[in-house]
Amino acid sequence: VPWTILSPMGGFSGGTIQFSVQNGVAYFSVSALNVPDMTGNSWYQCAQLPTGSSAIPSVNRVTTAFGNASVWGFYVSTNGGLHFQSQTGVSATANLANALAAFPIG
Repeated sequence: VPWTILSPMGGFSGGTIQFSVQNGVAYFSVSALNVPDMTGNSWYQCAQLPTGSSAIPSVNRVTTAFGNASVWGFYVSTNGGLHFQSQTGVSATANLANALAAFPIG
């Protein structure tokens, strides 16, 4: 699957959300994503993989992400949702969230 751009959702905007599948590995790249108001330690969906995509994992895949110099969480769920989590609450901010992740398919 070549690099494919996903549309932001759930109050996220701007930036770039992409995924690709290469040699049995799903790659996710999120850069300079504007975030909505977020409560600390809550997951917020920023995009959705297409139905039936081979990048949808069989178990939730979680990794670290970054928002302004703080460490956040990023995960891809078994229903194809891409999500962000901040450890503390944040106000709506431009160009904040960034993630780069690679997970084996399956």
